[in-house]
Amino acid sequence: MTFTFEKLIDSIAGQLADNFKDVPIYDSPSFNTSYPCFYVFLVNPKIEDGIDGTYIRDTMLDIVYIQERDSSAQNVELINVLEKLDECMDMITYVDGDESTLLHTYERNGNIEDQELHYKLRIKQRMSVDKEHIYMNEMEEENAEIKGNE
Repeated sequence: MTFTFEKLIDSIAGQLADNFKDVPIYDSPSFNTSYPCFYVFLVNPKIEDGIDGTYIRDTMLDIVYIQERDSSAQNVELINVLEKLDECMDMITYVDGDESTLLHTYERNGNIEDQELHYKLRIKQRMSVDKEHIYMNEMEEENAEIKGNE
């Protein structure tokens, strides 16, 4: 199974679609947006070194819920969406083709600003590198020369 940001965003969008049936989900702003809707944004991903050829992909995501402006029950709707996100985003079902796995989420929190709900969560996924495909080793082995022995 390969962990990519695109598949992660697609997996989150799928989980949102399962829990919010009639709410469209976008990955970038558009002029043809219908409200209410969700946007899923990647925020400051980073890679940390691990042990024995592994590393940790530390990914923060921002799920933004936007509703119609000036609706009569704005705050109530945002609070209800926040509650439901807290229930369904504890674990993410990551899908890669026919394979799937559960990913834990960390540091989940909601923030309401300018009549929009920003629900942020963090995923820390341990990754491993196939030792046969470490390109720097291949490059060094193929082009090894001893300077001064010409």
